[in-house]
Amino acid sequence: MTPTENKTQQIDDQESTTSRDIQLNLEMNPASVQKTKRELRGIELPFKTKVLKRRNQWDKLFDEFLSMKAISFVTQPEFLLDYFEQRNYRRIELLVGKGLVDNYKTDMADTKWQTVEDLHQRTSKGELVLWGTKDLIHTKLYILTNDTFTRVIVGSPNLSYKASGSGQVELVVYWDLYHGNSTHMAVLEKFNEEYDSHFNDKCTKFLDDLSELFIELDDMDPKEVIRIWKSNSQHSDVRARRAIYTELSALAFQETGDQDDDVITIDVPKISKSRKKVLTDSFGARFQGSEMTVSRSRYLKAESHQGLPLMRLDEETGELRVGIHGRPVNLNVNCTPEELDQGLADIEQYIGMVDSATCDAPEYVKMSMMECIIYSFAAPFANHWLRSKRKLTNYSNRRGPRHLLLFGDGFNGKTTFLSYINWLITGSHFEPVDAKKYQMDEWVNLFEHIQTSESLMPVSIDDVKKRAVQGASPTLEQFIKPYFENEWHDALNFAMLLFSSNYSVTGDWAKSRIRRLNFDVQFSGDETDEILINDLLSKANPVFGEFSSDYISRLAVGTVYKKDELSDAREIMEELYAKAGRKLPSYFPLTPPEEKYDVDAIFWYNQLRRHKLITESRKNGVIHLEFLTPNALHDCKGRLPQTIKTQFSGSSLVIQNPAVFDKFLEKGKTRKNKPLVSGLLSWMRRE
Repeated sequence: MTPTENKTQQIDDQESTTSRDIQLNLEMNPASVQKTKRELRGIELPFKTKVLKRRNQWDKLFDEFLSMKAISFVTQPEFLLDYFEQRNYRRIELLVGKGLVDNYKTDMADTKWQTVEDLHQRTSKGELVLWGTKDLIHTKLYILTNDTFTRVIVGSPNLSYKASGSGQVELVVYWDLYHGNSTHMAVLEKFNEEYDSHFNDKCTKFLDDLSELFIELDDMDPKEVIRIWKSNSQHSDVRARRAIYTELSALAFQETGDQDDDVITIDVPKISKSRKKVLTDSFGARFQGSEMTVSRSRYLKAESHQGLPLMRLDEETGELRVGIHGRPVNLNVNCTPEELDQGLADIEQYIGMVDSATCDAPEYVKMSMMECIIYSFAAPFANHWLRSKRKLTNYSNRRGPRHLLLFGDGFNGKTTFLSYINWLITGSHFEPVDAKKYQMDEWVNLFEHIQTSESLMPVSIDDVKKRAVQGASPTLEQFIKPYFENEWHDALNFAMLLFSSNYSVTGDWAKSRIRRLNFDVQFSGDETDEILINDLLSKANPVFGEFSSDYISRLAVGTVYKKDELSDAREIMEELYAKAGRKLPSYFPLTPPEEKYDVDAIFWYNQLRRHKLITESRKNGVIHLEFLTPNALHDCKGRLPQTIKTQFSGSSLVIQNPAVFDKFLEKGKTRKNKPLVSGLLSWMRRE
């Protein structure tokens, strides 16, 4: 006989008047018969048991109550909304173990924003309190209360228990404790004590960080706040790092009368040990209690930020500043028309080297180079453009300004050109980030730093390899797709990115996120070019200083959203030419170069028409193209617009709408044939 069977036999031997529902105390011993007859006459206090074979048996135990305190597992927090909306519960408090609260946030990435909003409203009103703990808790305890009695359930089922169809059988024990009875209340107090004993300093509240974010972004649409909260990058450590960098930058760029005052001290939020190590290694940070001390000059060095200069726009003063060798330098300085004219002439002289280089489409390449310079000048103000866009397109188009890719064959001057752009902006020598040094973890760290430091300086990343632009994984795709769409909100500032590569990005994902400019030129590399470049990289150039002053003036008045990200920048550059009394060069991009030259069409035209690497035949209203290899076919097919209908097999491709294809090819003709008469007249004039 088991201990339980023996105890039951003893009870059966007692007075015949004992109820069939045997009353036991919490220690599973028989309650005093005399006490039961005296105090509980007319009121039962037995435990009750129920074997659960169907879901509805479990659900019925929770019917007709107003509140619940429980220790249990629940698959999703939105499961609890049903208790409010269908069962009319007024309050729920739930403790879940082993870090489930952290998992809930991750799992809710795809949850409808309205569901998250409902949960937030319940928690902010105190109606829903969801606790999580890092302790491993297997307890299943439910305390349900209405106006008359409290039901206490103990057993193995989880709150979200599903028995139907699973073959799972569960046993629960429960007590119904009436509020008007002192004995019942004493028993309830014991259960409440056991419930409270599960709580300690390891417990955290679910959605507390969302509430903080609503306070921080109180003027923002709730849907947008929830989207930010759901983003994986918005966890507390990231926000803490961003807050640290923001405060350090504000103090580091601040004017100080004492040049010897090189110490910045701030209060820091709670951050991980690994993050403290990063701050110590990067800036020489010292921690004492909640305070962190760093050197101003060290913080303002590009070397402290993975080689990236810090740039900050003071919204109050309108000053754009950059950290140069440990000192803050104001960039938006006005200049005379003569100085401006010389600066523009120097830029044109650099671009003009294309005329003595090997180049199939010199006008296009020169236009692309000027476009890249204008793009880089506008980059510090791209976040303002995105803010004005989001006001109009927040729910229809969340994509940010497009990053820029310069691609072309190796040893064609892309690296030097990116260095020249850095010189034009800062007046100092900063090499672009060398992509060859980066493996997966380093890429993650680089992008994290770019997005947390909130520097406005455009980031040039040089010589990105094929696997990163065309490979399966990892690629730029995993960093670029969420960059603005998931990670950014209008209280943040993210840097624009300029990539150079020997390879073009061909994925569909990139077409609306990365602008591509073909750097199809081979400079001579002789001593004349080298001397000229060295000279241009040694001369102060005031164009960006004037450009930034004018752009900031526009921001002060207010700008209107235009689809072309560089619309304002083009107008400002035109005005600078007018201010300098200088004629616009023929290649000046009044509109995006892509509207005149299509890089994919240029590639196709060169492959099919110029170099005849593809065999072409036309019959039965379609075009048959034969490629040297299947890989060559897929490379070319990835460069076709979606408007061109195709079928392919092996190394053969069929174009089903030839008229659309021919129109596409026309955009790839970068050299226009001159009429014979005009060509002769031009020759005679030269003679």
